[in-house]
Amino acid sequence: MKIGFLTQYYPVSDSARSLYSDLMDEIASYGHEITVFRSEEKKAFGRSELSSRNNVTIVSVPTGKVTKTNIFRKTANILLTEPRYLAAMKRYYAGQMPDMVIITTPPITFASAVSYYRAKGSFIYLLLKDIFPQNAVDLGMMKKGSLVYSFFRSKEKSLYKNSDVIGCMSEANKKYLLHHNPFLRNKRIEINPNSIRPSSSHIDAQQGAALLDELKIPKDKIKLIYGGNLGKPQGIDFLLDVLDKSAEMENVHFVICGSGTEYPKLEKFVKAHPDHPVTLIEYLENSRYRILLSQMDIGLIFLDRRFTIPNFPQRVLDYFDFSLPVLAATDKNTDLGSMLRENRCGLWSESGDIDSFMKNLKYLISNPELRIEMGRNGRALLDSEFSVKKSAHLIVDKFKKGSDPIL
Repeated sequence: MKIGFLTQYYPVSDSARSLYSDLMDEIASYGHEITVFRSEEKKAFGRSELSSRNNVTIVSVPTGKVTKTNIFRKTANILLTEPRYLAAMKRYYAGQMPDMVIITTPPITFASAVSYYRAKGSFIYLLLKDIFPQNAVDLGMMKKGSLVYSFFRSKEKSLYKNSDVIGCMSEANKKYLLHHNPFLRNKRIEINPNSIRPSSSHIDAQQGAALLDELKIPKDKIKLIYGGNLGKPQGIDFLLDVLDKSAEMENVHFVICGSGTEYPKLEKFVKAHPDHPVTLIEYLENSRYRILLSQMDIGLIFLDRRFTIPNFPQRVLDYFDFSLPVLAATDKNTDLGSMLRENRCGLWSESGDIDSFMKNLKYLISNPELRIEMGRNGRALLDSEFSVKKSAHLIVDKFKKGSDPIL
């Protein structure tokens, strides 16, 4: 089967990986021909560049910055993404048709490519990782009912209508989608969560110790890590509150590894509090980040409390992969908290509730056996529910069976 995959981010280097590269590598291992169309943010103009990685062809489409930039540049480049991706696909396929096109959100502006190839007979599978423009409304970045909102909402509806199957991240995500889009009640919608290939190789303890020494992270303290994007959706102001409240805790050390529009806030905090138990790392290669994870004790999740959309942060899977208990502070609409509670793999509080968060933090710190148990439970959950094999089979099987309506 010939498959086109449209996404914003996809690693080109063989040493890097992501949930999407894990998924495409898995599908390619079944003998399917995969072509990934990814955003090349370092270039705003010019022709697409071809490369390959693990038997997957990669087409890098120049788009300019669409992540980790201000809202005005982001919006402009997202609007230009749509015709650029479609043009790149037409050039690459040169009259041939992919049997299946898999799309991820963000962005929703793959709608024209989806409409074009579905009309030509391609099977469309949407991996719904982001619900836009409502997420922008939640964060106060866009006004509901405005012309901009109405434009993007029309794109969102078009994308949904032209998808044969929509894979949602969680049950709450699926319920939200159906509640706010009743026209989808006869559409095939299923749970296809974020997934990765669970690690099987052991990371050498000496490598881990050497990296801690290099980054000046103390080995004798309980180490809490936040890894990932540092933007508006993560509610970084609450993370700053947590750091401030933890200043006098002598047996803990925070490690924050990531970048984004809110990074300067954290950088300012660290410079103003040189003795605070926190290490801020703007960039770390994927292989080194995984070594770092192997040395941590607790994984942190933060989301802005204003979200009405049930998000499901993908970084939790990396924590599960390294058997880390999860300490989360999110909005109350996501079902992440109930998943952590029901599977005994972490603790949750609502973002903004600093007293509840600190209570959970102190409870985990004072119970090392509980941390080990929760870490093991998280790894077991990853193996059973969030393995890339399960996600890949869901997608490939849908093409074989067609898109008969089922909810």
